[in-house]
Amino acid sequence: MLPPVQRVQGLPVLRTPDVLVDLAHRLSDHQLLDVLQEALRLRRCSEPELRAATGRGRAGSATIGRALDVVGDGADSRYERILVRRCAAARLPAPTRPLLYAPLSGHFWRPDLFWDGVVVEVDGFSAHCTGAAFLADRRRQNELVTELGLIVLRYTPIDIRDRPDQVVAQIAAVLRRRAA
Repeated sequence: MLPPVQRVQGLPVLRTPDVLVDLAHRLSDHQLLDVLQEALRLRRCSEPELRAATGRGRAGSATIGRALDVVGDGADSRYERILVRRCAAARLPAPTRPLLYAPLSGHFWRPDLFWDGVVVEVDGFSAHCTGAAFLADRRRQNELVTELGLIVLRYTPIDIRDRPDQVVAQIAAVLRRRAA
């Protein structure tokens, strides 16, 4: 059975979830995770829409299901996943992603990675390139530091790609100081 199509300017177009399910068994695991994360981040589809597009016997369904278990709501970027693996290899404790509340501003924040008292943000250009994103990042960091007393470390995908050992060493040093 063919997946349903929608019409865009009179042309039949597959829905994004159906395209992703069809691609799932053709991409490497890393490629699929990247594509899913980006589609979810850009709100081209939702996790429930993707799960609804899968079906018994449909090629790619099981692969999409496993990938969604890793990607979740789309918040974890490829470089966040790489950094988590690097930290695990360095025997650092596993980070969490709690919902933090800044009481003075009334804002809730979910950090990219969190260890007790330490927030690590992975700032890719596409998600942080607008003036509004730049402003929100600074306000968020100030609230996390001034209201919650947290240490905030910021890295780019280039940092994680080109100098991962230094990034992990910096995180480890801060965690050691916090524990002392």
